[in-house]
Amino acid sequence: MVDLFGLAVCGADATVWRAGGRSRPTLVSALLFLLMLFTVGACTTASQPNPAATGTKPASTTPTAADSGTQFGGPSPTSDAVSSAEESATSSATPTAGVAGQIAYRLADLQPVSSMGNWAKASTTINGVLFANSIVIDWAGLADAQGQASQGEYNLERRCSALTFTAGIADDAPADTAAQFRVYSDDVLLAQLSIPFGHDMHRSILLPRTLRLRLVALAESHAAPKAAFGDATVYCSRLD
Repeated sequence: MVDLFGLAVCGADATVWRAGGRSRPTLVSALLFLLMLFTVGACTTASQPNPAATGTKPASTTPTAADSGTQFGGPSPTSDAVSSAEESATSSATPTAGVAGQIAYRLADLQPVSSMGNWAKASTTINGVLFANSIVIDWAGLADAQGQASQGEYNLERRCSALTFTAGIADDAPADTAAQFRVYSDDVLLAQLSIPFGHDMHRSILLPRTLRLRLVALAESHAAPKAAFGDATVYCSRLD
């Protein structure tokens, strides 16, 4: 606290005390001058706002995500080898680009140019969700299915701009199974997903003027999985 004498000095001009009409020695004047400077400093300090008293919090200097240049978003199609434990099918079945004025074709309704393995159209349930127009690959009956592959190729005539699907293991497959799913556009890998039983992944992939689309399923467990490209759909101007 500032005493009453200090407040008086802050509010009025300081004068040198005189007695008998003569000034005190210079030392006294100097001491009074120093006392005045000290008191003025105390007044100035008292006039500054106290953050703790006012409840005002100083601005933080910690950089935010935008300050540090942090980017947010999912993996790109060209680096898509991920675990299904990190991602589930939450995206819309319609791609966000490249479908305006185009026709949706279910791949299960198209005749593949070539296929290998048990490549078949079927209705199946993946992770509790029904996909009525799916491509299903079933390795049932194999004593050791690991490493077994199945694939189908489709002629898109360079008229399609996007592909969507939900990949996973069918719910009626053994619980200790897993499979890898790949998508190729003219031998260029666009997506690669490894998915165990009880999980799923949705993908919307832009197609770069694809002539031949190839889907591949690869068993990643000794027990025979039942892999599925759920409701796989291409969006095209027109297919003959």
